[in-house]
Amino acid sequence: MQAFGRWAKGNPDYWIKWILPPYATQKALLYLPLVYQPDGVLHYRVQSFQAEDGSGDYVGIAARMKNGKYMPPVPDMHTMDAIKHSNPKVHLYGSILKDKEWLDAGTIMTEQNKTKAIPKSIPIKAMYVKDQAGVPYSGYIQCGYYVDEDKTPYLMLVNRRGDYFKAGDGLNEDLVPPEEYDRYYTQADPQMLNITLDRNIKGYTEHIGLLDPFDNMLYHIQDGICSIEIPAGEAKLLKLVNTLPAKVEGLLTVKGETVVADDVSLQKYAKLKMSKDATVTLLPGARLIAPENTYVVLAGNMDLQGDSELVILGNLKEKNVSIKQDDEARVLKQPQAKKSFLKRLLCID
Repeated sequence: MQAFGRWAKGNPDYWIKWILPPYATQKALLYLPLVYQPDGVLHYRVQSFQAEDGSGDYVGIAARMKNGKYMPPVPDMHTMDAIKHSNPKVHLYGSILKDKEWLDAGTIMTEQNKTKAIPKSIPIKAMYVKDQAGVPYSGYIQCGYYVDEDKTPYLMLVNRRGDYFKAGDGLNEDLVPPEEYDRYYTQADPQMLNITLDRNIKGYTEHIGLLDPFDNMLYHIQDGICSIEIPAGEAKLLKLVNTLPAKVEGLLTVKGETVVADDVSLQKYAKLKMSKDATVTLLPGARLIAPENTYVVLAGNMDLQGDSELVILGNLKEKNVSIKQDDEARVLKQPQAKKSFLKRLLCID
């Protein structure tokens, strides 16, 4: 892949054949291959050479001629910033998607009837971009549909709406020199993507969300709808996961993979039970709190990341649970009173 331009001297000077895209548009182009499960992503040209008058190719780094010799290479910040800022996501998302099954891809517009049909194995009813007033256009979010070996859905999203050209001084896009880009291009506002999920998704509880593994952002789904803001030219990889409600009341059984990103608190007399196949991940900043007069059964696996906290002050029972925690994570468990001989004899909790 490549985002570059070729500047030529003339009357007036102009971009010949290739116009260098502005910053946000370059990022979108660099993310776009991930929508189609590439074997790899390669910048096939990072450095270029330019004449003394500035004509030549514009890529990430350029060496300009002066007095018959090429000067040390200098980064072109429009392009180099786009490369530097997109590479961490490209690397992480690409490594995750490498072994996934690619199903299809399509463009999400402002109206559902303009969006390509969603693969049947993806539990989504509809997706559309919220229309914005006073802008040249909305929509054009590219989406790649993936599943893993367990048929867990993944969405690879790229907001193709990057920059707007501000016409002025009688110039067209092909006549704007690189040093004038900040004057003639405006980065578009973020777009809001609304996703309506199917009801009663097999293998999931009623509490589900979409997780971005890059920034650990968990988007909660309420009343079957999830709203996701994507900045201009940006990308998001979203995985469908189980999560927990902010307040746990009554009995809640946790099965399979579950991710917690915020505070979860058990209400009075609530009971939280982890099944043996459960894997509960507390993301940095998350807290799972069980006050007095609550009951918790820990089983399966727990992963406490960053400064997350597990606080259990109520009744606790552990059934072969494996707890992994980072150095900053905190586990606080109230010492449990020993059961009487009669309760132990009768196997009463």
